[in-house]
Amino acid sequence: MYHLDTFTMVLLAKSVKNGKYCLAGIDPTREYPQHPLIRLIANDPITHNTIDESFFDGEVNPLDIVSISYSIPYPGRIQTENYLLHMPQCIKSIGSVDQSFIASELKHIYDTRFFQNYIFLDNREYMSSYEVYQNRISHSLEIHYVTDIEIFQRDYVDIHTPKHKVNFNLNGIHFSNMPMTDPRFYDTRSRINRACILVSIAERPIETSVGKKYYKYVSGIHPY
Repeated sequence: MYHLDTFTMVLLAKSVKNGKYCLAGIDPTREYPQHPLIRLIANDPITHNTIDESFFDGEVNPLDIVSISYSIPYPGRIQTENYLLHMPQCIKSIGSVDQSFIASELKHIYDTRFFQNYIFLDNREYMSSYEVYQNRISHSLEIHYVTDIEIFQRDYVDIHTPKHKVNFNLNGIHFSNMPMTDPRFYDTRSRINRACILVSIAERPIETSVGKKYYKYVSGIHPY
């Protein structure tokens, strides 16, 4: 018999995948060594465990404070932050935060424990399966504070290449052509001075003609 958890978190990403949603956020109450980042998943491996509308009790948007009920920790090998949802209408917005949370409180909660100068090892847009295995990658969500953000779309896209891209700088290190899945920025070519980003990788790699790739998806962008 498992225990169904109820908790609250600040939603930092609500990205769209195959007509459903990928949700992730942070629980500010979790103390080290508990990792404060959380991803919500459904038991639907065909759609990579994405969430459909039936799990929402009303409208839910990034930077909402959401109440999560009827869930259990369900860590994967890489996506160790996963919580599995068990009931419809178990995600409910109960408030929201503003830019001051992004600019100060979130940075205090997260960066003092997990800050890095690179995003998942380096500044490339993906990792190979070998790199993930060799470096024993056992987390799939990272928060970073970046500057000089440029959001755009690629002119040429193949089936394995994400369409929406973002360039930015992290502590003087340039990142280019990072895949972007925050739908709030899909229809714009934007330049942003500074922002907090949530970066996510999948549990399993994408098969490409040059090997298996774990893309680093910028799934939430929060200017401040």
